Amino acid sequence: MSIQDKDHQRNQKDHYDQRFRQNIMQTTCSHIQELTTLQVADEHVCEECIKQHGTWVHLRTCQTCGVTLCCDDSPMKHMTAHYHETSHPVISSAEPGERWLWCYPDKVFAEY
Repeated sequence: MSIQDKDHQRNQKDHYDQRFRQNIMQTTCSHIQELTTLQVADEHVCEECIKQHGTWVHLRTCQTCGVTLCCDDSPMKHMTAHYHETSHPVISSAEPGERWLWCYPDKVFAEY
């Protein structure tokens, strides 16, 4: 990755963090309100599908540890499995143009 690409990625993350902080307090879920920064995907791949030579439909990023895994429309549903294994409560969409969070235990959806 070039220096320009890294700078662009850092600027994009700063923009997401600012928008995130401005809008997130509108939700009622304590798990989402406790977030102070937004984890974003380093790469646009499901780390587990890559290991298993699988495919994915959409990607989600865990807001606790930052791992990016596939959604429930994907054959292996790695992000939901990750939640059940770790109890990390909040994920975000890792899809370009999508800006939302989901809290598994509270079943709360929040856009930012």
